[in-house]
Amino acid sequence: ASDIEYQKTMSGRLQGHHLAANWRNPSRERKSGLPGKKLVKQLTSTLSPMTSPRTSLTSHERKKADYNGRNPIRLIGGVHQVERELLEASPQASGLACTIQDEHSFSWDIGVHCLFSHFEFFDALLDTMLPPRDWLYHQRYSPARMRDTWIGYPVQANLWRLPDKEVIGIIADLAQKATAPKPAAPRNFREWLDAGFGKALTESFMAPYNAKVWAHPATAMNSIWVGERVATIKFEEIVANVIKKRDAPAWGPNAQFRYPMNGTGHIWLKVFEALPKANTRLNARVTRVRTKPGAKRLELADGSRGPFDGLLS
Repeated sequence: ASDIEYQKTMSGRLQGHHLAANWRNPSRERKSGLPGKKLVKQLTSTLSPMTSPRTSLTSHERKKADYNGRNPIRLIGGVHQVERELLEASPQASGLACTIQDEHSFSWDIGVHCLFSHFEFFDALLDTMLPPRDWLYHQRYSPARMRDTWIGYPVQANLWRLPDKEVIGIIADLAQKATAPKPAAPRNFREWLDAGFGKALTESFMAPYNAKVWAHPATAMNSIWVGERVATIKFEEIVANVIKKRDAPAWGPNAQFRYPMNGTGHIWLKVFEALPKANTRLNARVTRVRTKPGAKRLELADGSRGPFDGLLS
């Protein structure tokens, strides 16, 4: 799509309610009956007024919020229309989430290096900050080197590439698991792996792989964090792939991901440019935070100081 078509599309997609009041006062969201994911569709309509203060803030929302340090969370917090000041100790707005360029013109991301999310406001913010021409789109390719061969990700869905004897043992174990009674709730991550993948596959791959990823044995971890981080399997699909010697399709929220042409630090520079300059300070290193009720204030290296009601650091 052309840039003009893109702007029209995003403008229509993002018009809606101001998020700030609901973000600062959750009870207002409940009274409105509007789910939070709808309230995030406001970025285009609020970016333009960001050069001047809103006049409709309640007394609750007029409280001063300081954002000490510059990273994605703090910059996104700055987008919301509340009275705030952003302070960054370094001379660059992206702070520790920056992208630096070396003497050979190679770019190095100091912050996050892969972007994917289910957070609609965050996705819309990225779409608005960088036009399509500033993005690169990638299909993830991350096979595992195992048993002297390459096995597509996730390994647990592409077992046919393992040695025949190992495949037979894993399939036999999964067949027994499929007919066994449902196991008790797992007490740790290892029991979660055994319950979902069987002991044979867990011992062959899942346990040693996750020990490398998390630097802890599975028995020392719980399983409440798993979510989309571990691909589960279906016995029928595993058997079908083994018989047909067929690789499973790409899996996971980052099977396709996008990457800024100029590095991830470029995103936060663009966000910073959209914020009111009167409320942002670079080279502003905080040396002390006073938290006494009624006398909260920040003290900076240059000798300046200022009050605050809320602080995100």
